[in-house]
Amino acid sequence: MASLNWKPGVVAAIVALLAYGAGGVTSSAHADVAIFCQTSNVTAASGTLLGCAQGQVNTGVNNILFSDPAAVTTGTTITGITNNAQQTQKTAFNFTSNTDTLLVNNANGGNATIASTNGGVIDNLQYYISPTQPYGSTFNAFTVLDTNLDVTHPSGSVQFFITATTNQGGPESFTSVLIPLTSGGNKFEFRALNGEVITKVAYQATGVSDVTVETVKQDQITLGNVPGGPGQQCAPGVPCNVPEPGSLALLGGALLGTGLLGFVFTARNRKVGRTNQPV
Repeated sequence: MASLNWKPGVVAAIVALLAYGAGGVTSSAHADVAIFCQTSNVTAASGTLLGCAQGQVNTGVNNILFSDPAAVTTGTTITGITNNAQQTQKTAFNFTSNTDTLLVNNANGGNATIASTNGGVIDNLQYYISPTQPYGSTFNAFTVLDTNLDVTHPSGSVQFFITATTNQGGPESFTSVLIPLTSGGNKFEFRALNGEVITKVAYQATGVSDVTVETVKQDQITLGNVPGGPGQQCAPGVPCNVPEPGSLALLGGALLGTGLLGFVFTARNRKVGRTNQPV
């Protein structure tokens, strides 16, 4: 009986192929979600914690408006309605605080600000697509979120917590390092990469007792969907369920490995066959 020549590289490739088939292969967590900010907020990543890199912000496609009749402008959860940029559906988007009652100041029309009735401080906030959609929107995630934390005191920091879904439908979560807040506006953009979509972003302001995020403003998103049926778009014009580059490379290596296995197995059989032939 022929014996298999199990080379380590071939074994690793087979394991990779099986993992891919089971949906267990993803690229680096830091490659799937990124945080961008202005120069004063740039902070390096640390271990598994996301940093904040200097980069373009305010790239979200859809403005979140509180002038829509379906908007909710006061409460622990308030709701804005996106515009229909790029022919997207009007979508309800929630802002929730665990500790503060929120109030929208819509005096400037579309450029609304979110403040707290509790001494003007928003210690924590969650951003997510509302589970209730008054206009029937089918969007349930986003690929870009832009927000601006307006701070009175230059001391203190903020930490972000991000919930996401991979392009294969698996859940992922990310936590940032503590990012310093500066006096005035602090613009952040959360961007999903490699077919990922974001389902929630939350922040907690920490560091010193007098840090005050007075208002949250200039909120924009790019709508998306958790990967589902065929042809579904994770963002306008971007299909879901496209394997991540790292997964494709690993799959290619796995397929190459199985080819090598077949070659080794065939060559081994031929060699055994020749030695067993009558002289």
